[in-house]
Amino acid sequence: MVDKTSIEGNNSTGAELKYDENNFLISSGVRLDGVFREATSQKFLDQNAFTNSVKDIYQYRATGYKEIRGAEKAKTMSDKLLLNMGYLPKYKSTKLLMNTYETTIEADYHRHRFVRINLSSNSADKAARMAQYNKYYDLVAGSTGSRWVAITDDGHADMKKPAYTYTLQNIFDKTKIIKLSFDGANGVSLELY
Repeated sequence: MVDKTSIEGNNSTGAELKYDENNFLISSGVRLDGVFREATSQKFLDQNAFTNSVKDIYQYRATGYKEIRGAEKAKTMSDKLLLNMGYLPKYKSTKLLMNTYETTIEADYHRHRFVRINLSSNSADKAARMAQYNKYYDLVAGSTGSRWVAITDDGHADMKKPAYTYTLQNIFDKTKIIKLSFDGANGVSLELY
């Protein structure tokens, strides 16, 4: 569309999904006889809350995430040495995703900053962590449109494997990557590049 949004639909069922310029879900519903009826289910509300947080994160990239950085960790001599070598400090914030999860701002080996959210918190229950991964797997899959392609997709987690990864990349802006990970030992994390 002219405003950079896109609509994906099914003519036979009337199902319609509207996405913003980054291909994140804006609205979901059914169009019958030319009238659009927006979904009001808990699933859509969860997807909407998730996409709003992700959109906020991507808007903060331009400012180095200063809006979501918490207190910088105390700088010891080793921290200062790492900073001098080009490594960025880590931050903690609970602003995103309903103030529930610990968030750190980190840098990859190219020194590009990214947000890492610990979704499983300190839960030691593997089944609970697996359920959390599966919940966010569905949220990521349901909140992104066809311009996000899977680089890795291990599907829903179960007891068969020790680790699962779901990684999506935006084909129009390849710098935007969403990576959801489950590790039986380390828990569940969501990384946004």
